[in-house]
Amino acid sequence: MLGGYLVTIWFTIFFIISYVLCSFFKVDTALLRTIFVWSFLMIFVAIIEMMLLFYYPYLETKGKYYYDKNECYWCEDNNPLDALSYKMYMDLYADYSLADKRYCENIQTNEGLRFVLTGEVIHGLFCIIFSPILMYLYFTKMDKIYIYLAAILFSAAQFLSIVWYLTSVFLEMKFVTNDKFWWCPLLWNVPWIVIPLYIMYYAGIEIIQKSQSQSLNPIIPLI
Repeated sequence: MLGGYLVTIWFTIFFIISYVLCSFFKVDTALLRTIFVWSFLMIFVAIIEMMLLFYYPYLETKGKYYYDKNECYWCEDNNPLDALSYKMYMDLYADYSLADKRYCENIQTNEGLRFVLTGEVIHGLFCIIFSPILMYLYFTKMDKIYIYLAAILFSAAQFLSIVWYLTSVFLEMKFVTNDKFWWCPLLWNVPWIVIPLYIMYYAGIEIIQKSQSQSLNPIIPLI
C-alpha cells in the first residue's frame, strides 16, 4: 500500500474515533471539539516523538536513502501493519528530512539532529503533561473555564515551540546549502501554527465573556 494511502486511512480512523468520543462526552461547540480532538491527537504525537529517542539511527539511514534515491514515503510501497510499529512514523520523519536535512544527520558528529531532537522531546513532554489533563477535564465534566485555561497554556507553549523551530529552519535555508530541497513536508507544521492561534483567540474570548457575565463572581468557579 502506498504511504499516502496509509496516512489517509490512519487519519480517517482517528477522526472517526474522535467523533465517537466527542459524542460520548457531549462536546457541543466547535471550540471544545477542536480542543478535544487536538489534545487527543497530541497523545499520539507525544508517543511518536519519544520514539525518536530509540529509533534515530533508523531515521538517519532511511532519510539518507530518500535523499540519495529522490524518493519519498508517500509514493513508497508499505505494509499496512507498519502503522502498528515504529516504522511508519520513522519513515514519515525520514520523509520530513527532505525539507529539513538535520533530521537525517549523524547525531554523534553533527549538532543538527541533536537540536531538532531536543525540540521534539520538549514538545512531547508538553503533550504528555497537558493532553491527559485536558482529557481528564472532559472526562470529569469540569467547568468549561478550566478547559479553556488549560488549552490556552498548552497552545501558547506549542505556538512558541513552532515559532522557535521554524526560525531555525529559515536560518538553515539562508545559510546552509542544500542541493536537494523539498518544501512540501514543511506543511506538516501548518496545523501547529493555525490551531494553537485559533484556540488561544476563541478560548480567550470565552473566558472574557464569562467573566463579564459573572462580574460579581470569581473568574474561576470554586469546586
